[in-house]
Amino acid sequence: MQLSDNRLSPYNLTLFATYAIALLYFSTLIPELIHYVADNGSIQVKRSSIALLLLTLLLLVLGYLYQNGHRYAIHIASIGMALATPFIFDPQAFSNSTVPQEIWLPFVFALIVSQFRIAIVTLVISFGLAVFTYPDALRTPFSIVETVIIGLLLILARFILPRLISSNLEFNTATTSIGQAEVQSQRINENTEHSPNLTTEKNFATTLEQQQAFIQFAPISIAMLDKDMNYLAVSQKWCQENSRGYEHLIGRNHYDVNPDIPLECKSQYQQALAGATIQNTEFMWQQNDGLQRWLRCSLQPWRTQKNEVGGIIITCEEITDQKITESDLNSVLEESGDAIWICDGTGAFIYANPTASNLTGYSSSDFNNLRLIDIIQEEHEDELLEYLALTKYSKFTHREWMLKHKNGSTVNVELTTGHLPGDRIIALARNLTQKMKIESERFKLFQAVEQSPGCIMITNLDGEIEYVNTAFLKRTGYTQKEIIGKNPRIIKSGKTPSQVFVELWKTIKEGKTWQGEISNVSKNGQEFILFTTISVIRQMDGTISAYLAIGEDITIRKKGEERIFELAYFDQLTGLPNRTLLLDRLNQVISISSRSGVFGALLFIDLDHFKNINDTFGHQKGDLVLKQVAECLMLRIREGDTVSRFGGDEFVVLLTDLGTDDELAANKAKSVSLKLLEALNQTYQLGEVVHHSSASIGVAMFNGKYSNTDDLLKQADLAMYKSKKAGRNTLRFFDPSLESAMRQQSTMEEDLRRALKDQQFILQYQGQFTNNAKLIGAEILLRWKHPERGVMPPALFMPFAEETGVILPLGNWILETACNQLVLWEQISSKRELTLAVNISALQFKQTNFVETVLAIIKRTGANPQRLRLELTENMVIDNVDDIIQKNVGVKKCWNSLFIRRFRYWIFFALFPKTPPHRSTKNRPRFYP
Repeated sequence: MQLSDNRLSPYNLTLFATYAIALLYFSTLIPELIHYVADNGSIQVKRSSIALLLLTLLLLVLGYLYQNGHRYAIHIASIGMALATPFIFDPQAFSNSTVPQEIWLPFVFALIVSQFRIAIVTLVISFGLAVFTYPDALRTPFSIVETVIIGLLLILARFILPRLISSNLEFNTATTSIGQAEVQSQRINENTEHSPNLTTEKNFATTLEQQQAFIQFAPISIAMLDKDMNYLAVSQKWCQENSRGYEHLIGRNHYDVNPDIPLECKSQYQQALAGATIQNTEFMWQQNDGLQRWLRCSLQPWRTQKNEVGGIIITCEEITDQKITESDLNSVLEESGDAIWICDGTGAFIYANPTASNLTGYSSSDFNNLRLIDIIQEEHEDELLEYLALTKYSKFTHREWMLKHKNGSTVNVELTTGHLPGDRIIALARNLTQKMKIESERFKLFQAVEQSPGCIMITNLDGEIEYVNTAFLKRTGYTQKEIIGKNPRIIKSGKTPSQVFVELWKTIKEGKTWQGEISNVSKNGQEFILFTTISVIRQMDGTISAYLAIGEDITIRKKGEERIFELAYFDQLTGLPNRTLLLDRLNQVISISSRSGVFGALLFIDLDHFKNINDTFGHQKGDLVLKQVAECLMLRIREGDTVSRFGGDEFVVLLTDLGTDDELAANKAKSVSLKLLEALNQTYQLGEVVHHSSASIGVAMFNGKYSNTDDLLKQADLAMYKSKKAGRNTLRFFDPSLESAMRQQSTMEEDLRRALKDQQFILQYQGQFTNNAKLIGAEILLRWKHPERGVMPPALFMPFAEETGVILPLGNWILETACNQLVLWEQISSKRELTLAVNISALQFKQTNFVETVLAIIKRTGANPQRLRLELTENMVIDNVDDIIQKNVGVKKCWNSLFIRRFRYWIFFALFPKTPPHRSTKNRPRFYP
């Protein structure tokens, strides 16, 4: 069996194997036949056996023919097998009320390798002859049911098998893969016995072969196909254009070779197969590989000797390059920014591009009824006709015209007309509206420069003035005649340092922009200051051709700089130097102290509970307090010292010249600080309201060595906070241990956050027992497995965690871990009833979303809230009883109680008077486990 395409595909291999097995199985019946003849020696049996043997040999011959491309041989073989059925079976098989397997052989064979209708014919013949030959066959209900079931299963397999084997191949691909030319010859040979005119049929076959040979060597792209669109012959050019070999195409289906062929092309194929002739149809073929091809095809049906359509002949011409050229030209016309018309000799429009329609408002259909002279606005028509007549005798002519718009308006254009072959005229119109707009904008720009309030001057590369605007003339008092051609030195006042001009010329000669202040003098001797920006003017090639100077008169602004200085360096509320001026003076004092060794002191003053004043009486009363404090401080410092409002309710006093002895200098600073504390500890009259206030002071000493402004301010601030912690209304000197403690706190905070991220914290569980030593729960003990310090108890790090706020994420992690542990215990029967106690910090409990956070963790972990106990410190209970009761309402529905260590029974009965809590004992009482 010939497999001309996809030889190793699963479908073809299976088909070939099935065909071979069927023939072999049929051949194995020959020994049974010989045995049957030996046992039954009648002449009738021998004759039947000889007939069966000859029929078997015929089937083998037909198989060979099918292998060489004669597909009808397989149909004959199927029917022949069905005819041989009566000679095969043992009559006793039917008497046993069964259906012999051999009766299905022709039907199965036809289902697999032939057509479905042939399979049905073989089935009818096999069963018909079996019943005719053996009248007792198929008389029992069991045999009939068996026959129907097997038949349905085989038919169902017939339609499922091809889809399971290959979704890309049709069943008849293998049976039609041989050359159609041989098929046509075989058809002629089959009809030889019944044809009255053998010579005519042979001549037709010869003609068909000649046509195929002609097509194969034709210099054009041509292909001959049968009715099933299988290739019979193709030219070499067809093979080249489709990038396939001749042997690869012959016998294959056109649609299989080109699965991406357009639908419109398939429709035309059907028309040609119906007998229609289609000439020069063009279509675009978008192939699966992304290639886009344009083809011009002609379709001609060819007919058999019976005048029936035997297939079609396709002639193709590759016109992709032509289409690309046409597309490019059309794109140029369609996308051109100029309006383009093509007219005949009379001026009637033949073509107009979209720009022409946009320019004039006329559509393509409107231009069909117009001429060129109809859209040109011209009062003297004779002059227009004369101009158009000249177009025929000159290559191109140019002139500005006014074109008529469809809405009645006019458009100013530059019209170019020229003569084309065929007595045609091409006209191109460029809209001058934009050009006129640009010219108008240039005029506006000139007017803007001329009328600008800034002084504008343009000089050449030698510094000679070429242009000045009106504002420049007005400010300097010179006229155009007096100033043009002169050097800008004519307005030089002589007060601008010469180094400024050296830097100016160096900058602009490098092609950069210079900005600065220049003092000038007008013609009448009045001085004025211009903030001047000087830049270069470049030509199209980038070379510098001139200099442009734009000056803003800042004379009045300079006079207001002193006022601006006050606003920038002094506090507007108190009149004291602000932070900026303080830092400037502090830098100066440190520099002087560094050279002289004289001590100085920085006093950082913060008003106690100042926020309460603003919250209680309002910011206006707070401002009154700040003013009175500023006056009090100014009255009690020496001349040369500085009092500054640093920000908010913070004041800084800078003391200088405290001597070179450190102890004496410290005593002086202390003496001043105590006087200030006493003065500030007073009752302030705030209109109709009185308020008593005090202050806390931090002192940092310096003598210029190893001192800078940032460090001094930080040291004084730390000392001030130390005095706050000492009870307020006091003073503290900076101690290096304060800075060390702050650094340690900062380091501890970083370590805590890193430990939480790296999961360095571990939880241990301390059992809780009843008085009878029964385990009823556990309490969580937190430990920090520090990578350097080892396992640390909470007493070493929890105060830092609370102070820095790390306790919030840490507490949530402990609570979530405890809930996960409860979920694990829930799965163990011996631990299912255990409760787990978790300590809650004061900062964590004070969070407004504390209840929501706890409930979210319980919901997320799936823990039983009845087994979770939260424990608070005694101080929190005393300070926040109302808050505890209020928050307990939010969680009361989820678990038994909220425990308070040591005072747990008291608060429990206050919250739940009807429910006694569990009594438990632990190894040792603590807040931080």
